[in-house]
Formats: sequence, C-alpha cells, structure tokens
Amino acid sequence: MPLERKQERGQSGHFVPANPLEELLIQAFQHPEARPVFCRRMLQSGLLVLGSPTETGVSLRQWTVGGRKVIPVFTSRNRLEDFAGPDGACLAMQGRSVFRAMPPGVSAYLNPRSPIGREFTPEEVAALLANVPEEPEPEPEPEQEGAAPDAQQG
Repeated sequence: MPLERKQERGQSGHFVPANPLEELLIQAFQHPEARPVFCRRMLQSGLLVLGSPTETGVSLRQWTVGGRKVIPVFTSRNRLEDFAGPDGACLAMQGRSVFRAMPPGVSAYLNPRSPIGREFTPEEVAALLANVPEEPEPEPEPEQEGAAPDAQQG
C-alpha cells in the first residue's frame, strides 16, 4: 500500500498536536514504520470535512488544485479553522465513512494549509479501504471534542 508522504508544508516542530490522532500523524511523518498504525487509526477516528448532509448521504465540498479535484479532510477543529476560519461549517464523520463517501477520481487532502498535510490519491484511498480491515469492535470515540462519528454537523 503506497503511503509515502506526498507533500509536507512546513516542519513538524510547528505542528502542535490537538489529539492522539495528530500525535500519530507526527510519528508517521517522522517514522515510515508508523504509517500503517496512523492509517488504521485515521479510518477509525472522527474526522472533519466541509459539506452537508443529503437525503441519501453527504455532499462533500471539493476544490480543484493543480487540475486535480480534492476534498479537504481535517484531523481536528484547529486544522479546519486554519483552512476555513472559525465559522467553517463542517461534518464530523468516521474516517472510513469519509473515504467511502468520496466520488471516484477525487483525492483526499489531509490537513491542507497545515504544517503537516498529505494528499491521498484516489488509488491510495481505494487501497486503504481495501487493505485496512474494519475493526470488529464498536466504533471508537471521535478524536475531536464534540464530534460525532457520522455525518453530524459541527
């Protein structure tokens, strides 16, 4: 599963983790052997996205960056506010649900405008969903304070 970092915008020394998932993110950037642990946790954790609920699921906001369509995904409210400001309306969803809701051919960009960010190509998203099994345990608590695991407005 290709999980090499695509882009690093800054150094991890300027990135103050807001939750355990972000602590794992720093470890994954510093130590390649920690990336599978981070990816498993990311799929289980509560993430934030810009979008809105629909009658059939969710509609995720997309941006075009360098000719590619991307959906910004955030590991904490701090990262979302760095991108969209303090009034950014968002949905809290389990990571696996975020990736399942993505349209074909669209990348996920984790923490854009953050010192540590990473693009997951459509192929990497598919590989994550296919190669990281769902945990048999109940859904874990979201990483963000006040976030719900699936399609709750924040």
